[in-house]
Amino acid sequence: MTEFKFGCPQCGQHIKCDTGYAGTQINCPACHQAIVVLQAPTFTAPVPPPAAASPAIRRGTPALAAGRESSDAPVPTKSRTWQNDKTSAPKNSNLKKNIGITIVGLAVVAGLVAAWFYFRKSQGHGEIGITFGVSDQVSGLERMNNRDGNSVLTNAFGSPCRLLEERFETYLYLHVDPKFKKHTPMMVTVTIECLAAKPGKFDIQYDGGTPDSPYTASGNTAVLNGSGEWQTKTFDLSDARFQNRQNNRADFRLRVNCPEFYVRRVTVGRN
Repeated sequence: MTEFKFGCPQCGQHIKCDTGYAGTQINCPACHQAIVVLQAPTFTAPVPPPAAASPAIRRGTPALAAGRESSDAPVPTKSRTWQNDKTSAPKNSNLKKNIGITIVGLAVVAGLVAAWFYFRKSQGHGEIGITFGVSDQVSGLERMNNRDGNSVLTNAFGSPCRLLEERFETYLYLHVDPKFKKHTPMMVTVTIECLAAKPGKFDIQYDGGTPDSPYTASGNTAVLNGSGEWQTKTFDLSDARFQNRQNNRADFRLRVNCPEFYVRRVTVGRN
């Protein structure tokens, strides 16, 4: 039988006895008074406290079906998926925006490059020239014959060239292609490849300056030492008009004071 304890109603002594004595009369072992054994108290198993709700349940996720094993891992919800989509959406938008900006930038650059080439084309050739030989190689620059500007075809040190007439002062006249001179006055650089077998000098007279100055002298004079070697001389013209107002409708001429002067090539470049 199961034992239990109760207190004596007379003296308060704790008495231990079996449940079989419940309802019977006994004498208290302490005060020896006659007492009735009380009924044994009824004990019930304690109910365990409810388990703490999971985060998913606290957020309102429906309870799992009966008999289904639960897990502590959070249950994916529609709101979580929406948040992920919302986070990735700006990234995709920024990527498309950057691609669009890049395409527009490339289009602008391509347009500027095309406009630059069109402008250059509209301005005429960037450089024109003539190389003397049995058949002159003409590229926008043409030699013009005149009584005071005679020359003969020859060969000096292995190069075809023109030998100017031996005079105290002689000339070589040149005509500029109209496509090169759309806007005047303009700044140009004239380059001459020449050879002087004897000392001398030369400069350029060009159609420029003022409207009544078809023979404007260049600011510098090339001095020749008669070395017998090919040299390159340059002249910068800041106000060239090139309106065909020199002899035989030429635009500029070489003015040479040298007994034996050869010319191999002449070029004119726009600055």
